[in-house]
Amino acid sequence: MTGFLKFFLLTIAATVLACADAHAEEACHQERIASLWTPTAQRLEHLLSAKPPPEPRVVFDLGTAPADQDVPENAVIGSYDRRDDTIHLMCSPGNVGLAESTFRHEATHYFLHHAFQRLPSWLEEGMATYMEAGSLDEAGLYDHINKDRLQEFKGLLIRNRLPPLDELISGRTDGLGRSQEYAICWALVFGLLHQEESTVQEQRRALLRRMVEGAQHDDMTTEQSVAKTFFDAIKDEDGQSHDWEMQWRRELWELEE
Repeated sequence: MTGFLKFFLLTIAATVLACADAHAEEACHQERIASLWTPTAQRLEHLLSAKPPPEPRVVFDLGTAPADQDVPENAVIGSYDRRDDTIHLMCSPGNVGLAESTFRHEATHYFLHHAFQRLPSWLEEGMATYMEAGSLDEAGLYDHINKDRLQEFKGLLIRNRLPPLDELISGRTDGLGRSQEYAICWALVFGLLHQEESTVQEQRRALLRRMVEGAQHDDMTTEQSVAKTFFDAIKDEDGQSHDWEMQWRRELWELEE
């Protein structure tokens, strides 16, 4: 065997082994992402007292995104398609960590769609952005912070661009970017799920569950039902919600990023 032929065959063998390793790694990543469904569903069941739906169908594309998708390097695109009841994940190579976060986000949309007929968009996106980061166990308050969302929310506070609470609960966030809206949705849900005093925390979680349950009644719009349940619960003796709003803003501001 000539030296050139030997080199050629070794190169082919190395390429085949590399491809096999890549496929094995990709399969391992897919399995790891799919395994997040059970703890995600259990966490949502615990928080919302809702029965989890069956495990979702997930379509992976963990290779290079098609040119027409215009996916930046190290980016991840995820979606839950209600038409075929499928979660789609597409990301560039080497970014499975973000794919896991994206899966948790989209799996939450899937869960909520099956568990509840109606939810206002801010509440659904708030739950999805809450679930995309942090612990999936009942850990400490700081174990559940979504640092990117918190940072953007604080930016809105600094620039005095956060709309009043009644507008947020009613879904009126005109003039804000999508990422800013997501940060607000996350902050609202985080504030309803976590508080340093356990008694207050349980009261807020009970309120969130009542809001979700109330959204299923068709005697008014989803937004109206949720807003009524929320403000009836937080108003003070004078019928004002200012104190709750100021406390919520202060609590989020004091969180460490």
